[in-house]
Amino acid sequence: MLGRAYRQVNLLGGKVASSMLCKFLKGFFFPRAVQMMDDAGSADALLALMQDVDEEVRHWATFGLGVLGDLNSDEIRDALSQRTTDPDSDVREESLVGLAKRKDQRVTQLIGQ
Repeated sequence: MLGRAYRQVNLLGGKVASSMLCKFLKGFFFPRAVQMMDDAGSADALLALMQDVDEEVRHWATFGLGVLGDLNSDEIRDALSQRTTDPDSDVREESLVGLAKRKDQRVTQLIGQ
């Protein structure tokens, strides 16, 4: 469901798509996130959104996949690890929580920095 919505909104491109998608994420997706996280398309969409130019979109995507979601893979842990150097402090914090939740050893080194 999220994957389909992401593809439709992404067709608009640029800042408009990011703004609309962020409203969608906060208003629709996150209240339903727990039920949707077993959807592979949702995980793929969130992985893509974690790299969005809009910091709010990156924050909510990282929160959704890292904190609310239980999916665990090398790809997800690597994406969370990449977000630990994000310019936005909320994104960095959500990524650390996601790594800790998955017992990723990188979190120990990152917390010590």
